[in-house]
Amino acid sequence: MDSDVERILKQARKSISLYCINECKAYCCRKGNLLLKKSEAKLITKRLLNKAELEGKISKNKDGLYTLFFKDNNHICPSLIDNMCVIHKNRGRPKTCKEFPIYKKNDLIMFSSQCPAVIDNLLFSYIKKLFAKGYISTNMTNVFRKNGILENKSKKNNNQRVFCQQANKAVEKNFLKINS
Repeated sequence: MDSDVERILKQARKSISLYCINECKAYCCRKGNLLLKKSEAKLITKRLLNKAELEGKISKNKDGLYTLFFKDNNHICPSLIDNMCVIHKNRGRPKTCKEFPIYKKNDLIMFSSQCPAVIDNLLFSYIKKLFAKGYISTNMTNVFRKNGILENKSKKNNNQRVFCQQANKAVEKNFLKINS
């Protein structure tokens, strides 16, 4: 993996920490659901997995994974206290939690369209850095792929310059207009 890209993604996630606590009030930990491995489910339920299952807060799927449900104020993430995650620094916390709201898989980078920080364009400067690294927007909202034109070494500098100009124009015009 490109360590520069990983660094940009890590900085982007860190840049919204206070916003998540103070502004959006950890929306991602209060709405929707979370797919978990058994070890993650045990950690997030404070080892009270069976109790959480009986209360309908979590259920085991056919594939052996667990789904944790965030329906209302009675069903928020059990590790959320005062809008802060009590397992945030735990290395075993769910991968989804570690990466939210930006996910990288192979040559794709995806931004969660449900995240208030993404909706409010708080990650704009990091998106511009990703464009400079050769990522371009796809036809899906908030999804980027690695740009293939940079592979031709003889045209790399010119293509990169033109690409960055085009990317900056696209960003300035209409990037991150969320269709939620």
